[in-house]
Amino acid sequence: MDLLINSILITALSTLGATLSQPDVLPIVEFFSSLILAAIPHLIRTAKDPKWHRFTNACAALFILLLVLLSWWKPAFLYFIPLLIGSIDCAPYLYAFLAVPLFWIMQPPPIHAAALLVLTSVLAFILSYRTRRELGFTRRHFETVDDQRRRVRDLHRQNRELIANRELEMSNARLRERNRISTEIHDNVGHLLSSSILQVGALETIASESERPYIKSLQQTLSDAMQQIRDSVHDIHRDSLDIRRELQQIQENFTFCRMTSNVAIEQEPDAKVHYTLLAIVREALTNTIKHSDATLVTVSLTEVARQYHMIVTDNGKPKDPRPAETTGIGLVTMEERVRGQGGTIHISASDGFRIFVTLPVAKKEEEA
Repeated sequence: MDLLINSILITALSTLGATLSQPDVLPIVEFFSSLILAAIPHLIRTAKDPKWHRFTNACAALFILLLVLLSWWKPAFLYFIPLLIGSIDCAPYLYAFLAVPLFWIMQPPPIHAAALLVLTSVLAFILSYRTRRELGFTRRHFETVDDQRRRVRDLHRQNRELIANRELEMSNARLRERNRISTEIHDNVGHLLSSSILQVGALETIASESERPYIKSLQQTLSDAMQQIRDSVHDIHRDSLDIRRELQQIQENFTFCRMTSNVAIEQEPDAKVHYTLLAIVREALTNTIKHSDATLVTVSLTEVARQYHMIVTDNGKPKDPRPAETTGIGLVTMEERVRGQGGTIHISASDGFRIFVTLPVAKKEEEA
């Protein structure tokens, strides 16, 4: 808006100066021709390349000289030079204005018109300088605002990551504590109960017939307590299983190449399936390290129609080409383990190494 107001003001003063220089002639041709020449530098200035910036100043200085030359034909051209001064923001290019006094030496103008031309040129330079400075301030302000917004977004993202990591650490700490408690119960209390059951059994053999029913009842109570402790320990251990966490730890410890993992399951696998899947992933990574030049390993675990589907792939080529059916002992063991749980496994080495495993989802009552 300021640039438009400045242009209108300078155009009006330039037209007034041209009219004062020749009161009996309307400077229509000079007016439109000068407007076209003044518009060209503004159009070129939209480019951000410094070379175009210098070219804009050079064009404005060249057009000033052109208007001075045209003034030999029609003197009114001289008074539209302020329109071009506003396009110059580099002082050396303003030396083109020195051609105006040289023209006045040969053709002296009216004093009032010459004074108006000088004042209009000075005003055009001052207004242009002020506008450019304000535009610079405005641009830097918006750049600062954009930078602050980017910083805020980054801080929010880092905050979310910190919260997620803290929750993950707290979850891992709870799981470790559960495992520690279940291990202590199993090792200490379970050992004492087992010893008590053995001692009660020995006591039963030497007890009288009237005492044996009571000893038998005590032995059954101890056996029930032992079974309940085992069930509780197994439940705690099963609740501590987290396939996502285990895969994340494997991914963090795998340094041979980049590894990504994606888990999209509704029900956490039971202990057998859990350890089978992790063993297959470890065996596949070992195979990649030994026999491949892969740069990316991808692990995908999904649950569809009561089936776990896991795909482990890498993008490498075998270092020592061999038939696909001659798999290693580790993979043969994995095949037997998967088929023993009612699943299927397919291994391919045609386009990178690939393992596709399907295992059934355990029913709730089977897990219990």
